[in-house]
Amino acid sequence: QPPQGIPGDPLGGVTHHHDLAAGMILRFYRALAAANPSPRRVILLSPDHFRGGPGPVTLCGEAWNTPFGPLRGDREGTELLLRSGLALRRDGLFPREHGVTIHLPLIRLFFPDASVLLLVLRDHASDLQLLGLRQLLLSHLEEGDLVLLSMDLSHHKLPAQAEEEDRRTLPALERMASGSLKGLDLDCPRGAALFLGLMRERGAARGILGERTHSGNLNGYLRAPCTTYATLFYPREP
Repeated sequence: QPPQGIPGDPLGGVTHHHDLAAGMILRFYRALAAANPSPRRVILLSPDHFRGGPGPVTLCGEAWNTPFGPLRGDREGTELLLRSGLALRRDGLFPREHGVTIHLPLIRLFFPDASVLLLVLRDHASDLQLLGLRQLLLSHLEEGDLVLLSMDLSHHKLPAQAEEEDRRTLPALERMASGSLKGLDLDCPRGAALFLGLMRERGAARGILGERTHSGNLNGYLRAPCTTYATLFYPREP
């Protein structure tokens, strides 16, 4: 079960991007909004699933129309990243990227006054590039802003194997151990490294596990390869 409340001031969180487990995503946003109802900016990190970006890190500077109304793009953040050369822009990639599209209506619903900055990352983003991005985003983030990571965990393994993978992955995410991510079964490792670095630098104490499950529990295929999902919250250290 999800936590009844997030202790402290949430700086960010991790959730997944499969609509099979949409209820978990909805509860994730509801819990975040209860603790931090009015961020000025949301930065959303996602894998570049279809390798459609022109480089290791691609951004979107567009505003979005959602069923709940328009969602502003973060113009300042877009310009800052483009000037740095650390990310390239290709807005046309994003309407096809389910790592972000599943989240945009919920960001608009729960944080209607926020702007959004979308970044997709591929596995060959370098440590140096992530360091530059981390420093630049830290200079851009203001008090109350949220950083979110859209990331599924284990893929294409039987439930028992997937659970074993998650027993390695979840403690690393909870401890914010970005140096321990190599070899873990998750679908956005470079986004995870950037996200955990941002959480540490912004003063998070540790990750708090909300919910976890796997696709077989939701579709009834308990003996088939599955995908695992988890939500985590990162409150500021008291």
